Amino acid sequence: MIENIKLNKFEILIMLLATAFLPLLSLMIGDAVTSLLFERVDLLGMMFAERLLFALVALLILNIYLKIRFIDIKVEQVISIRQLIKYSLMIIVISYLVYKFLATNQIYVYILAYISLNFLIAWEEELVYRLMVPKIIEKLFNNILIICLIQSLIFSFIGHPEQTFFDNLVYRFPLGILLYYMKQKTGKIFLPTLAHAIWNIILSYT
Repeated sequence: MIENIKLNKFEILIMLLATAFLPLLSLMIGDAVTSLLFERVDLLGMMFAERLLFALVALLILNIYLKIRFIDIKVEQVISIRQLIKYSLMIIVISYLVYKFLATNQIYVYILAYISLNFLIAWEEELVYRLMVPKIIEKLFNNILIICLIQSLIFSFIGHPEQTFFDNLVYRFPLGILLYYMKQKTGKIFLPTLAHAIWNIILSYT
C-alpha cells in the first residue's frame, strides 16, 4: 500500500503548474505526431488526434496522483456507463439539430464527428480544470472562493494561451466560475461538461 505523499507548498505549486501545462504541451506534440504518421489529415482529424493525446496525458497524470494518493477523485466523478450513454444521446440530438437548422451545407456524419469532438474537449478540460486542479489548490488554500477564482484563472489564461486577454477575462473567467459551481453542486463533471460543450458548439455556429 502506497502511503499518502507529503509535499511542501512549493512542491504542491509545481505539481499544480505541471497539471495545468503538461496536457497543453501534448496538443503541440499531437499535431507533430499526426503530421508525421499521416500525409493527408484534415483539420478535424488533426484536432481529434491532439485532443485524444490531451485526454491520455490528463488521465495518466490522474492515475499517478491516485497511486501516490496525492489527490482523491472517484471514478464516478469522472465518467460512468450512464454518463457515457447520456453524452451519446446528447451528441446525437445536438448533431441532428445543427444539421437540420444550422449547417445545411455539411453532411451529417461530419457534424456528428465535430459535435463529438466538442464533447471530448469539454470533458477533458473539466477533468483537468474542475477536478484535478481544484483538488491540488485545496492543498494550498482552504477558502472555497479563493479555490474557485484560482481554478478559473488557470482555466482562462493558462488553458487558453492562444486567446486574447480580453476574451479570457470577459468570457472564460466567468464561465470557469459557473462550471466550478456546477461541479461543486453535483460532485461530478457531467453537468459542467454538458454546459461547456454546448457553449463551445454555440460559439462555433454563431
